[in-house]
Amino acid sequence: MMQISRLTQVEPRTVWRHEALNFTPWLASQLDHLGGAIGEELELLGSETAVGPFSADIVARNKRGETVLIENQLEKSDHTHLGQLMTYLAGLEARTIVWVSTRFQAEHVSALRWLNDHTPPDFRFFAVELRVIRIGDSPVAPIFDVVVQPNDFEREIKVAKAEAMARTDSRNRDFWTLYLERHPDDAALGIKANNSNNHWLPVQGNILVGTWLAKGCGVYVRGKASIPIEAVVAELAPHRERLEAALGVPLQSGKESEKTWLLIQQGIMLTDRGRWPDAIDWMHGRIHLTLRALRDALSADTFGADLPDSAA
Repeated sequence: MMQISRLTQVEPRTVWRHEALNFTPWLASQLDHLGGAIGEELELLGSETAVGPFSADIVARNKRGETVLIENQLEKSDHTHLGQLMTYLAGLEARTIVWVSTRFQAEHVSALRWLNDHTPPDFRFFAVELRVIRIGDSPVAPIFDVVVQPNDFEREIKVAKAEAMARTDSRNRDFWTLYLERHPDDAALGIKANNSNNHWLPVQGNILVGTWLAKGCGVYVRGKASIPIEAVVAELAPHRERLEAALGVPLQSGKESEKTWLLIQQGIMLTDRGRWPDAIDWMHGRIHLTLRALRDALSADTFGADLPDSAA
């Protein structure tokens, strides 16, 4: 019959008696093994490298030419080593940080995950747990288990979203700045040169006129934040024909995602900045036309009495 042995765990301290004298030199000679675990090709630059009055365990270089800091311990993770990592990180200008320990405490796992989530994408933090095993009477074999690693896919998504948001914010701010340059009196209505997609302009009671920017621009009607759209519909229902005739759009919402909006008026696309003056003039006209139509329908004679004649 085939002989089958049992895998057993070996206490690392029985293999490496002293961390600095035994374990660190061994780990420095096994960078191909450690690098394979974290997905990096590592070249040894030095061990016990001076960083001010301290010494970093192992310093390596990856194939991108970046400095890799490796801090190792033959005990469970502790705050001292976490602090050393931060000290050496600054002193060596490392971008990849690998912390090797025989057991990671939950708070240190959380700390490294937080660093992966909140540092620039070229910084990468790894927590690698060392296990030592033996099968029967075989020589011992070290195993590197990666406990924490940067999720490059998620980081790329976060970076892409942040960049897209920054571009949108910049686009919106540029649009509203140009808007107020062309129609400065509309600042009195509540239009601001900010990065917002929307401005909500009060009409009367619970009714607001809203503006929006996305791929295109538009004007719509909604209620205040605490007012359900059904209440707005009920308030405007007696004036349906008058409003629809004045604005040329039905007294209803558009797509399913627009069920909190009414009288949606869609204007010019904003992908071509050369058309922004036309889009702005369209929006200016529709804002004032909508305000006047609602004011007239609701007999809000006190609101908009000083609106420019161009709104007619």
